[in-house]
Formats: sequence, structure tokens, C-alpha cells
Amino acid sequence: MDTRPADDALEPAPPSPGEPRAPARRFDGRGLLAALTPWALVAVFFLVDAPLCPTKRLFGVPCPGCGLTRASGALAHFDLAAMWAYHPLAPLVVPLVGWALLRPVLVAAGLARPAQGVLGRAVPGWVWGALLVLVLAVWGLRLAGLLGGHPDPIAPETGWLSAPFFH
Repeated sequence: MDTRPADDALEPAPPSPGEPRAPARRFDGRGLLAALTPWALVAVFFLVDAPLCPTKRLFGVPCPGCGLTRASGALAHFDLAAMWAYHPLAPLVVPLVGWALLRPVLVAAGLARPAQGVLGRAVPGWVWGALLVLVLAVWGLRLAGLLGGHPDPIAPETGWLSAPFFH
């Protein structure tokens, strides 16, 4: 007899000793293709040397995530001073975004079960909300010259859409 509380009724019971475990999720080709699409788009951006920051290109103002790519590289090389100068939130943003992009690939490839264990769980929505507020706050502080300022110049006269207002 199952003695679990009613709120656990939606979760499958763990297998009894000697009972075979449920197989991992099967390979999902379409899901894997969909999960790999963001990675492919990033690769194309790098291969054609496209600007990763449309805000900077259009308005001449760095976006809230400006510097994260360079900060990620600095973080990978353990250059914490450079990472801080490029974007101080890289140690938070990079793992969260990386996991959000990697998790669907693992699930679709059958390497992780969805919503089971650490590898199956998605990043909760409240974490994304808190991160958004934090990124916007840091962006505002950096534009105001605090936290070391911004690594890219603020030049609205160079933006494609904002330039006509400055000439």
C-alpha cells in the first residue's frame, strides 16, 4: 500500500528493490533539433562576425548584457579583474543561461529525464525575474559611471536609428 501524501500523487513512486527502473527518456530528434537551434544561431553570429548587440548598433547605447561575452571569456581564463570590468554579473548569468540552453539538449538526446533530479529541472521563473531586475540595476549603475562604468562607449550619434537626431 502506498503511504505517500496526496500531494505526491502526481510523481511516480520510486521502483521497489528488484524492480527495473524506468528507462531514460528516449531520443527525440525533433526536440534535439529545436534545442540546438539557439546554439546554431550563436555559432552563425560568430562565424559571420555579426554584432551581438543590436541595441548598440541601433541606438549607440550598450545593452544591459553588453560585455557578457567578453566577461565569459575572461571568466574562463580566471581573469576576475577583466571579468568584473566587462560585466560583474557574468558568474551568475553565464551558468544560468548556459544551463537553460544545455538542459533541453540533454533531455532531447535522452541523457537526462525531464523534471527529475538536478539534470531535469529547469531554472525557476522567479530566478529569471530576479536576474532581470539585477541585470537592469547593474546596467543603470554602469551607465551612471558606477561599478567601474561601462566597457563600451555611450555614443548615440553612432546608432543607426539615433544618429539622425544628432546631425
